[in-house]
Amino acid sequence: MKVLSKAIAKHEEDALAAANESLKQFDAEAIHRLRVSLKQLRAVFNILLFSGQGLIGEEDWKAARKIFKQAGRVREKQLLRERILALTRAGQVPKKTVLAFLEKKEHSAQRKFKQHFTDCGKRDVKKLQKKMQKAAKEITTENLKAYFDDLLQRINQLRAMQNISEAQLHQLRKYLKELKYNRSFAEEEPGVLMDGVLESEKLNDWEELIGKWHDEVVFVQRGEKLKEQMKADGELREVIAEMEEVSSKNSEQLLHELTERFPPGGDGATAD
Repeated sequence: MKVLSKAIAKHEEDALAAANESLKQFDAEAIHRLRVSLKQLRAVFNILLFSGQGLIGEEDWKAARKIFKQAGRVREKQLLRERILALTRAGQVPKKTVLAFLEKKEHSAQRKFKQHFTDCGKRDVKKLQKKMQKAAKEITTENLKAYFDDLLQRINQLRAMQNISEAQLHQLRKYLKELKYNRSFAEEEPGVLMDGVLESEKLNDWEELIGKWHDEVVFVQRGEKLKEQMKADGELREVIAEMEEVSSKNSEQLLHELTERFPPGGDGATAD
């Protein structure tokens, strides 16, 4: 299917461009673009995987997953540093030792990413792209329709739950993001996407709000991990505790907003 082949080529090109830019200076925006491009490539990969043609399997994504995770470790340290700086600007006492600690962790993550991507990352992405292109040629309109029907069903099953867990809410976000990335394929193939699917703007708002909530949850989780690493350093532990408190309050507020705007058991990904 040509529309899939074009998308695969574009996402691979974007990912390699962002990776090459990241290797020069590890710019936060470039790292973010790399991860987004890999997520978009993964969304197309899921279409190919769902089709059941046997030309591609989960093991084929292993190399890309490693690149994604290594880039994620760099981005995680960047986000933690940004959050500490935000606390400082909000009136907290500057903690240079905290920032130095996080900067050291970030540099370590950068070295590992650079070494892996230089050694085999670029080759692995190109190899994956070629295999995906081969599988994309076998995808039919019927395959695409079946994929979207299944994805929407999974979204609506989670959406209908009255007591959804944090893990399930995060999974719902992944499905919504996948629908956002792949929706254009359905729009180019008449009759593929079921009637009544919520407009793109509302789906995007839904996914982004869950994403903001999840980011705050992750800040709390990472704070606990950092405190374990810091051991006896009281100053560092104090600042991380401050970050955890702010993030915990933010996550509660966002979860409340999420419940108000998209109440459990509501319409889901399809409108009445």
